[in-house]
Amino acid sequence: MNDLGTASRILLVEDNAADATLVREYLSEPAAEFRILHVSNVADAVTALGSVPIDLVLLDLRLPDSNGVETVETIRAAATRVPIVVLSGMEDERLGSNCVHRGAEDFLSKSRIKGEPLRRAVGYALTRHRESEEREMLEVHEEFRALSSEASGTSVTAALTGAGSIKERIPEVFHALVDAYLELLTRYLEQLVTTTEKPRTEMEVLTTMIGDRGGGPRDLVDIHLAALQRAGVEDDRQRARRVALDGRLMALEMMGLLVDYFRVGQRRSR
Repeated sequence: MNDLGTASRILLVEDNAADATLVREYLSEPAAEFRILHVSNVADAVTALGSVPIDLVLLDLRLPDSNGVETVETIRAAATRVPIVVLSGMEDERLGSNCVHRGAEDFLSKSRIKGEPLRRAVGYALTRHRESEEREMLEVHEEFRALSSEASGTSVTAALTGAGSIKERIPEVFHALVDAYLELLTRYLEQLVTTTEKPRTEMEVLTTMIGDRGGGPRDLVDIHLAALQRAGVEDDRQRARRVALDGRLMALEMMGLLVDYFRVGQRRSR
């Protein structure tokens, strides 16, 4: 698959060569800043969504291996957060409503598609989706910041041990923990989309290291936030969203392991 660059990456799922060429022409205006990846069936679309970063799907409903609203459902299942704009040869208000209900962002009739309206519809869908992602990421970061040691003069660790956070007490250990956490976060995110195993044992080892150094829940949140900052994903919007939103799953699992550490004294060593 070719490199789609840094512009908005559009996956066009269309089996009619003439229609695909027309859509490409409409979206190839110099100011449009779109990169098009074209496939002709749902199976190839699912493969592309699993291997190439995609910002939006332009989806024909009548394909060799799928037809109707089920096509939307299949693509939505393969890419739960990527906006879908349906291109249909039929002008059917009920069909359009059903597609939106099943997860499409918009429904456009091919007979009415022109260059500017199509670019505008794609642009609106991308803007709405990005604004929603930004709000969600901000909410996630704010939730974690509210739990971090910086949010309170008296952290959980300080209350339990009479000491400050790991970040304050032993900064060199804190940085080492952040490095280890970031490595685990990368592996954890990989296993969400591949067949690799979750790094459960390593997660238990890391929580033991945090607990052995008098760390508590706020220290874990401090480490999580520092790892997100260190990840350096500002130049890749889709990866930044994935790290922020899916990464909280690992943070919650790690929190549970830390609770187990204090509750039953379960320790894991390398």
